[in-house]
Amino acid sequence: PVSTLLGERALNTAVLATAALLFATAIGIPVGIYSGSRTRGLGRSYGDSSLPPPSQPIVAATSLADRVLAFDATTGDLRAEAGFSARDLMRTFLPRGWVTPVSPGTQFVTLGGMVAADVHGKNHHRDGTIGRHVQRLRLRVGTGAIVECSPTVEPELWWATIGGMGLTGIIVEA
Repeated sequence: PVSTLLGERALNTAVLATAALLFATAIGIPVGIYSGSRTRGLGRSYGDSSLPPPSQPIVAATSLADRVLAFDATTGDLRAEAGFSARDLMRTFLPRGWVTPVSPGTQFVTLGGMVAADVHGKNHHRDGTIGRHVQRLRLRVGTGAIVECSPTVEPELWWATIGGMGLTGIIVEA
């Protein structure tokens, strides 16, 4: 009967989908890094910059890398994974009296995406872009190595990454 067939296929589909998800999660970032594909946070970049070209359809997703790693309640300094969204940033820190110095036009962007695009807000004339307020970055570069950079450590990589649209590597944390 059809009902038995549907039940069997639904179970097979669920098992295969779960296996595919686990496999993609396990190799997703290495495949993305070594194949030269794009990294995607929440997909709200201007134009089509978060979309891969047809010749490189693999995209390394960062939206699950969304943890706060450190926060100094005295200075407001934050260290977080690149997939931490502007929405979660506001929900977490606004009740504590903290707000980002630069807020993009949407809350549906990631911290890594904000840095990669060097976003600006309505206060650009006074406070500049987000890159002016980031103190250091951790990147996974094309060789697979994790590199720390700042205006004084690996400054060429730093300045190429701020607003570099992900061309220097995957922003791991900021």
